[in-house]
Formats: sequence, structure tokens, C-alpha cells
Amino acid sequence: ILGQFTKAVERGRVKAGSILLLENLDRLSREDEDDALELLLRLRRAGIVIVQLEPYTVFRRGDGMHGLMKAVLYFSLAHEESEKKSKRVSKAWGDLQREAAENK
Repeated sequence: ILGQFTKAVERGRVKAGSILLLENLDRLSREDEDDALELLLRLRRAGIVIVQLEPYTVFRRGDGMHGLMKAVLYFSLAHEESEKKSKRVSKAWGDLQREAAENK
């Protein structure tokens, strides 16, 4: 759904001033900080106001560096957590596969 929204923004189908409401900024992206920030900046440049509910934060064009620095921090934490979970899940599946192979 987010992909559809961003495409609609890029095509001019979403008006400037529209609000994208997110529970947490990590719902916008769990990619690395560069890619996540690029998406946030594209939305802001299009006039989209991004509102994070927890903790309540508003990200909009013209807010300056403070908001961008907070966003990078949130993106960094989300990406690190996503990487940790991915490694844990991969290890768990590997362990299950080895156990299944040993027990046939």
C-alpha cells in the first residue's frame, strides 16, 4: 500500500498538505538510512506531511535539520532491528533444517 501511495504522490494524485499517518516512522521504511531518508525527503518535497504517532513527531518540509536528524536516528534503529531479526530467523530456519536432516 505504501508503494501505491508513493506512486500516487509522484504522479501528482496526492495533494500537497496531505498527511501520511504512521504508527512509527519505521513503517515508512526499514531500508538503510540513505534509502529511507531519500523516501522521506521525496515525500516532504511533494508537500506531504508525515506524522508519527509514537513518539508523536511531525515531519514536514521547512522544519530544518532537527527533524531530519531525528528521522535518520529512527531509520537507523529500525534498520538495525530489522537486520537482527532477519539473522535470527535465518539461523532458526538453518537449525531446523539441520535437525530435520539429522533425524530424517
